[in-house]
Amino acid sequence: MEVWEKIKKELSAVYSDTNNDPWLTIINPVSFIDNHMVLSVPDDFSLEWIRNHYQSDIIKIAKSSFGDTVEVELIIDHREDIYTDAVPSGEKKAFPVLETNSIGLLKNYIFDNYIVGESNKFASAASLAVAQNPGKAYNPLFIYGGVGLGKTHILNAIGNYIEETKGGINIIYLTAETFVNDLVNHLRDKKMDQFREVYRNCDVLLIDDIQFISNKERSQEEMFHTFNTLYQENKQIVFTSDRLPKEIPNIEERLKSRFEMGLIADIQVPDIETKVAIIKKKAETDNIEIDDEIAFYLAYNTQSNIRELEGYLTRLSAYTVLTKIKLNINVAKEVLSSLIRKKDKWLTIEDIQRAVAAHFKIKVSDLLSDKRMKYISYPRQIAMFLSRTLTNASFPEIGVQFGNKDHSTVIHSVNKISDMIKNDSSVKEVVEKIKKGMG
Repeated sequence: MEVWEKIKKELSAVYSDTNNDPWLTIINPVSFIDNHMVLSVPDDFSLEWIRNHYQSDIIKIAKSSFGDTVEVELIIDHREDIYTDAVPSGEKKAFPVLETNSIGLLKNYIFDNYIVGESNKFASAASLAVAQNPGKAYNPLFIYGGVGLGKTHILNAIGNYIEETKGGINIIYLTAETFVNDLVNHLRDKKMDQFREVYRNCDVLLIDDIQFISNKERSQEEMFHTFNTLYQENKQIVFTSDRLPKEIPNIEERLKSRFEMGLIADIQVPDIETKVAIIKKKAETDNIEIDDEIAFYLAYNTQSNIRELEGYLTRLSAYTVLTKIKLNINVAKEVLSSLIRKKDKWLTIEDIQRAVAAHFKIKVSDLLSDKRMKYISYPRQIAMFLSRTLTNASFPEIGVQFGNKDHSTVIHSVNKISDMIKNDSSVKEVVEKIKKGMG
């Protein structure tokens, strides 16, 4: 498709050596009709990685080249024959395929390959208890944590365990986005009775990224009544979110109270040892040969997102398959040089606090205090955000270094600044200026 080739050419101004980028080689143009472009990728993992790392630039270039009304949709196409250019015949697959079962659960995501450490042992134990006794152990179970820390894995593990050990149970697994889209389709077709029949008669309801129903009044209304029906009948409900229920904006209080009725478990950023264990387990699963030096290099250069670790491994695997070059630490550094931000030194939270205090002309002690005036609370939130994104510190660790603040306060600050950066260019400029000042 000429349209896609034009976009790929424009991407060369953003990414080096675009034509040889293994991620872009697996994007297949499907159609471009009425300003709606459809691109396909081979599996869920590739879809998520490309959405997180490339989609915004693809959309930007598409709109710049073909007008603001252009829409770009990424879909999964499991036909392996359309990706033969990416993986030579007879070679192992460069991109791991996440197989799904009949109800959409990711079969690869089970408790046996979920690495447990201090950062997630509570959430893991609670999830296993729910899987062993659905509707009886903890109901609802609400799991929250940052992007890419394993919430989707553990949610699928619950569903897979129940399906394997409790035959005949009706399980529904989906994202909140899919729930909303399904609702919209049934509203359009005037089949709401059918919609309610499906969701209110299951035995286990597993919903990923429940925060997506923020600002969607009709979806919240249906979710509220679905929740009540299932809860009253002792049917198991599990939600995941990127934040605490009380921190999700624009959601009805009655629904937030339902989220908080059961057990709330958090998943924190893992320590270095747990990251290395995750890397080695993932590498073993995908038949990627890496040594300890590479494993620790990846672990130290990933701030928080475990999915990012998986992405690094996939990129390394793709590179070795496509080039037939043996993997070592120097090759790994070269292949990942465009993804891993180089640092002249390791920043500390104290470095960040000093830089933020200097920028806003306040004292570091003000950042550590309990003062709530905006001229102090706003810099404190930025400092917490930078501490989270530029260091390996967990939410509780950051809280301790900001005057023993509760970790929920840190989560709120990080989420708030993250949202402000997306919606307010002046906030983004402040953050970037502080980061630049720290080198």
